[in-house]
Amino acid sequence: MSLLRSLSARRACAVATALVLALTVAGCSGVDTEVETNADGLTVLNVALIPEAGVAPIYLGNREGFFREEGLDVRPVISSGGAALLPAVLKGDMQIGWVNPVTLLLATNQGIALRALASGQQATDPALGLENTDSRGFDTVSVPADSPIRTAADLNGKVIGVASLNSIVDLMLKASIDAHGGDSSTVEVIEIAGAEQAIALEQGRIDAAKAAEPFSSALADAGARTILSPYTDVVPGLQNSIYATTPAFADANPEVVAAFQRAIDKSMRFAQHNPDAAREIVPTYTKLTPEVAGRITLPYWGTEINWAAVDSMVDLMQRYGMTDSRPDPAKIER
Repeated sequence: MSLLRSLSARRACAVATALVLALTVAGCSGVDTEVETNADGLTVLNVALIPEAGVAPIYLGNREGFFREEGLDVRPVISSGGAALLPAVLKGDMQIGWVNPVTLLLATNQGIALRALASGQQATDPALGLENTDSRGFDTVSVPADSPIRTAADLNGKVIGVASLNSIVDLMLKASIDAHGGDSSTVEVIEIAGAEQAIALEQGRIDAAKAAEPFSSALADAGARTILSPYTDVVPGLQNSIYATTPAFADANPEVVAAFQRAIDKSMRFAQHNPDAAREIVPTYTKLTPEVAGRITLPYWGTEINWAAVDSMVDLMQRYGMTDSRPDPAKIER
């Protein structure tokens, strides 16, 4: 596939996504915002997630009883990806979603109202700037062990696989390549699920893979070498994800939302201070073995959304042509 065709495909994907979201919203005006209760009288919340290490606090919160203490029955639902996750929240199939800020900002630019509830994860502690080397393995651009690619400039003209297009994933990839001496405009970026990236590298279908944990550790275990770490080497304390819902649901259920915020904050603090517990629970919702999970690099689970990092992503979105008009983070109704 030529670079021109790749760019055209990505633009078509962006337009299609925008249309899907717009149509979804158009059909959501009558969505029922009432909550269900289970047999124990707990309020049921379906939370859409992606099978990444960063969602461990939800599972830990259930195990430790933090949600139950707040009268909630939180039910994690693994989604195939962000493209399917957000429409499920907008339609009311899911009450809350773990969504990356770029997707949220693109949605708001389409006139879709969303409300940020809590931080999902950050790549590093914002207070540490870009000097925190402990999280360099949290996300990686990896190449086969015998690849001649050694630097960002060596990626020029190459094919890189990412888990999702038109999202925080390829945005930060481009920013990292350019920040380290490469030229992202020459790179062809294609979508390959994280679980399939190691095979794609081995088969030569891609020259490099951009992956986050737990898939970055899987690549390392397969012998891949790390070239870049886009989530940790461009924006300090990059805000990777945010728990979000619709204003309609939040306004109709303020006590439920407040209970979720208290419980997820407690869960985030628990995960941050108990990394071994976080690693132990990751295999329960991913295909990772306990051995590999025990070695993964964890994100930073801070309880405050890093809005400065979100603002930096807005600048990058404009620089890389992800949107014609500048997104306004205030529209996420922080």
